[in-house]
Amino acid sequence: MAVVPRCKKISNYIILTAMIFMAFFIFTPFASASDEEINIQLNDNEMAYISLPFGPSLDIAGIFSSFTASYKNSAYWDSNQGKYLFYSTNGFTSFDYLKGYWVVVRGASVNLKIKGSAPLNHSINLKKGYNAIGCPYNKPTPIEEALLPLKMYRTDITIDPNVSYYSAVYRYKSSSRAATVPDVSKSPSYYEKYSQDTQQFTQLRPGEGYWINMLVDGVWTVKNIPQPPADTTPPEIIITSPANNFITNQNPITFYYTVDGDPRQEQRNLSEGDNTITITAADGAGNIGSAQIKGSLICYDSQLVSQDMPANLYVNQTYNCRVTMKNTGNYTWTRSNSYKLGLLNSIDIGITRVELSDSDSISTNQQKDFYFQIKAPPNPGTYSFQWSMLRESVVWFGQWTNNTTVKVTAPVLSISVNPKTWDIGSSQINQTITMDQSNKITVTNDGDLPQTYELKLIDPPGWVSSVSSGIETYVLSGIFCKITDTPLSSHFNQMPEAEDVITTQPKRATQVVFASSQSSANGTNVLPGENRALYLQFKAPAVTSKKDQQEISVIISGQVP
Repeated sequence: MAVVPRCKKISNYIILTAMIFMAFFIFTPFASASDEEINIQLNDNEMAYISLPFGPSLDIAGIFSSFTASYKNSAYWDSNQGKYLFYSTNGFTSFDYLKGYWVVVRGASVNLKIKGSAPLNHSINLKKGYNAIGCPYNKPTPIEEALLPLKMYRTDITIDPNVSYYSAVYRYKSSSRAATVPDVSKSPSYYEKYSQDTQQFTQLRPGEGYWINMLVDGVWTVKNIPQPPADTTPPEIIITSPANNFITNQNPITFYYTVDGDPRQEQRNLSEGDNTITITAADGAGNIGSAQIKGSLICYDSQLVSQDMPANLYVNQTYNCRVTMKNTGNYTWTRSNSYKLGLLNSIDIGITRVELSDSDSISTNQQKDFYFQIKAPPNPGTYSFQWSMLRESVVWFGQWTNNTTVKVTAPVLSISVNPKTWDIGSSQINQTITMDQSNKITVTNDGDLPQTYELKLIDPPGWVSSVSSGIETYVLSGIFCKITDTPLSSHFNQMPEAEDVITTQPKRATQVVFASSQSSANGTNVLPGENRALYLQFKAPAVTSKKDQQEISVIISGQVP
């Protein structure tokens, strides 16, 4: 049959004068771990259920010797005798390690400060039924962990080590402020319960007393392993981002740092102007460290007004662009202060910065039109790019341009020629024959890009092209013009520069080469779909042995300007 401690009034109290608020006792038990300290608050005229995580036993008279009081008392439930023992009647004289005790004070609240250490090994016997126990460690400890070394013994049965041999643990609620010792079985409202089904608390705390309801007799053995001295070294805090003396227009800003190598981050609001930011953090041992960083919050800002960007590009081609930005910050943009429009992407478009002019001074709420050219990447594909304002080597700021996605393709270069032959007919020695409108050659740009035409020829066997006719040498010239124009024979320039003479090497049309001053069009920059007329002029050799038909091949090609 389990013995239940009944509610019994402690008729005598520990009386403490109002001028004394602390008891302090130092002892050095044999074979102990490093000294530790505990503070237990005893409130005036309230029952306190306490335990001491030091021992193996502490003399009560020594603990309370510094207090002036006419009467003192404390109570302990002796589970062997099934009754309370009282300090005032010499029922016990010491607070024993692992046991729980009732104490009351009157006249003033007291902070009971005890310094000592727990024995390395200590055991107490627990009887079936209710036993008064304490927390064995000077730190909060999960109940299951604290009671793990509890060994049960029975002589009549074999004990299963996996079976729990207590039904519940009870913790006195100090907030109940009982004036007498509350019966654990009859006054459950004064206690919190821990059992398999109920977990109103989960830890044993140093300085508190507890009830444990044993199902069988047992022995509780606690082994304390000496702990190394506490680490009081402040942790090393390293701020990894942003860099020291940073300048930003973003607020708040996120700081990235490490605490003894452990990465962390936190967000802070900055004040405009110069800031000194202190990062403070604790390590696992509760040690506090700090690091400082300096930076400035500068009110740079910009707003995108409009942009004009091409959507389709041909490889290696140049295109005109425009971005209009509004200064919405507090600082005037000038070239001398390194304000620019910058490319945000790492793609090759021939330009990464667009400068202000020397005369630009863009103050708050003013706009700036940035005109610039980009060159399409050399490889076909889909590319994205955006622009933003920046102050070079200081900060990027403001609204980005809209994301521009462009398709870059390889252009098709193609021309068509009609007709493809010119039958000169018979010619005399040194005779000049000029193509008329009836047999002009129409050259059409069938490609995707503007083209500038080139001409070259292939000599027939036995003849050689030249800038003047001679022995077995002939001259072939060409002019590109509007489809409705007809150049005269005198328009063909053969000497002295021979701009219009076709040779066996490719020769590109210009404003004067293969061109007539009488026509507004020539063979340069011919737009897709446009036509040009090609007129040829032939001058026969001055001396030749060839009497049969000769064929001269003219090759027309187009190049991107």
